[in-house]
Order: sequence, then C-alpha cells, then structure tokens
Amino acid sequence: MDRSAAFCVVERGRPAKEAKWLVYEGADPGKFSHTVPLAKALDDVFVAYGQNGEPLRVEQGYPIR
Repeated sequence: MDRSAAFCVVERGRPAKEAKWLVYEGADPGKFSHTVPLAKALDDVFVAYGQNGEPLRVEQGYPIR
C-alpha cells in the first residue's frame, strides 16, 4: 500500500479508532480551521511543504499546508 503524506500525518496524531472527522488549523496569520471527513483526508488530500522549488513562507502556511 502506498501511504500518502496525509496518511502519515494522521497516523502520527493517533486518532481514536472511532474517529470520523479531521479538524485542521492553519498556522498562518488568518488562523482558520476546517473539518473534513477522515476517510476523504486519507484518500484525497496532499501535504505541501514547498512551492516552485522553495520552502513555504509563513504567509503561505509554513512549514506545511
């Protein structure tokens, strides 16, 4: 099984077995939060750590988005 970066991030957070939703929060100045079904996050989400060959900047959500 090819594990996505999103899968690895979620796995490291050790969600409860009965977890159905993922809540994520931005570290950028906007401080937004959002929810997504856990199954969708594991299937259809990517984790960005750079853009155009450079690391993300703070205003882009550094260190990952």
